[in-house]
Amino acid sequence: MRLASKISIVIVFLSLENSIYGARTILEHRNQMRDKLQQRQKRWLVFPPNGGTAKYVAGYLGPIDTPKYINCNAIRNFQYQYDLPSNLSQVYATKSSWTRPKSRSLDYQPDIKPDLSRKIAYEMIEEILTKDGKNGHECLLRTICEVAETPLRHNGFIGELLEVFFTPGEHEIIHNDYQDARQAGLNHIDCIKMYPDCSFGDGILDTFSIIKDYQFENVLYY
Repeated sequence: MRLASKISIVIVFLSLENSIYGARTILEHRNQMRDKLQQRQKRWLVFPPNGGTAKYVAGYLGPIDTPKYINCNAIRNFQYQYDLPSNLSQVYATKSSWTRPKSRSLDYQPDIKPDLSRKIAYEMIEEILTKDGKNGHECLLRTICEVAETPLRHNGFIGELLEVFFTPGEHEIIHNDYQDARQAGLNHIDCIKMYPDCSFGDGILDTFSIIKDYQFENVLYY
């Protein structure tokens, strides 16, 4: 009996020691994993150097009236590129850039820069038309005149976009020629006669639009 009791005590002691050793091993493993997690390297975003570039491409495609069995389309596209900031310091001002005002003025006027996007877009269109052998400035003026004379908004979303694009605002910083062309169209002046240097067929709208007289259902011109 004494021998059996001694053996039982030894077995219990060994089991307890194994349990303690196992618990200690698990605890050490958890501590090692925690240390590895705490010492993990920083995560870096994969981002193009110098901020990269955002590009917006817009265009239109329209069929051209051609002889039978010939399929021909006219396409134009415009690209706009914007440089992205390389870090937030280029977007938000840092604390060091702020200075405490010395006095308060009621005549303060914020430095608001004018929007020159329409001017830049019109210059791009004129350059493209000029490279095609046309009078770019005259053809753009004629298009603005025609859009004001015969609006395009009834053609859906694309028509509304074209009308907005070819309608210069009254208070925009842009050459007076564009404003005069719009006013001529609103007064129903013959745009082709007003801009003879842009011959018939060279206009922007000539390639993908027609004018209809809905009273007689006759096409006036292509």
